[in-house]
Amino acid sequence: MRQTWGFLQKNRDDAVGRTGVARSQGVGLLLRLGNWRHTLALLAVTALAGLVLIALRFAFDTQDLFLADVGSISAYVTAVGTLYGILAAFTIVVVWGQFNETTTAITEETTDLADLYRYVTYLDDESATNQFREAIADYAEAFATNEWSKMATGERSPRAQDAFEGVYRAVAAVKLDSVRDEAAWNHIIRKFEDVSDSRNKRLDVAGSRMPSVIRQLFYGVSVALVAGFFMLAFRNDFLAIAATLLTTGLVVLVIDAVVDIDNPFGGQWTIAPTRFQEITRRLDEIDQALKAR
Repeated sequence: MRQTWGFLQKNRDDAVGRTGVARSQGVGLLLRLGNWRHTLALLAVTALAGLVLIALRFAFDTQDLFLADVGSISAYVTAVGTLYGILAAFTIVVVWGQFNETTTAITEETTDLADLYRYVTYLDDESATNQFREAIADYAEAFATNEWSKMATGERSPRAQDAFEGVYRAVAAVKLDSVRDEAAWNHIIRKFEDVSDSRNKRLDVAGSRMPSVIRQLFYGVSVALVAGFFMLAFRNDFLAIAATLLTTGLVVLVIDAVVDIDNPFGGQWTIAPTRFQEITRRLDEIDQALKAR
């Protein structure tokens, strides 16, 4: 029994103490705008950058300025474009994988919370059941209304920490008065461990961001690619304008997508706190199923 309580204390400390989420190292382009506003913002950024490059192209007359080196510039654009394609694909796969891992961690945590309450209903102590229900509901509400938004900016959520403490206190307050309680207790302990592990996993995965070295390399290669197209000596003005605008727009979209997905709790590609908002409903369903027996 002492080992069990020792485990509870250690698991509680690990889960509560690791609520600090790593601060994102970058902010998506015009993050948190509405979808249509975000689209307009991207178009505006693309148009502005493209027009600046086009103006510089005609101001410096790049057709004649770089004509003698067109072969070398073409080779440069090919090399940088290949590197950009590989780096962009790798980066997108990594951030999308982290995004999916965060989604999975949230699903596991909410499922474990519901299962924990389901095992608690087997106790003969009605007061303990009510305490668990209130603690789990408070934790879900604190997460959905407070911790969720704070995770986008890397802030701590004392409210969510206190709410998780309430779940721990509910576990610690269980009194074993019968053989049935002892049987249920083993499942409660195991499921509380799963909840704690799921919480830790969610915090770790959600706090993972693209390393600054990769981020700076990605930005640098993007600029190098745009610069390469800027130096290409197009004789046809229409092709020069089209290539400049399309390349700039593509780079802007890729950078925005990568930075946006890198933060699962902010921007256009976000994970909604729906599962935590539905915890109370799931607890109600468990209570109704229990009464129907």
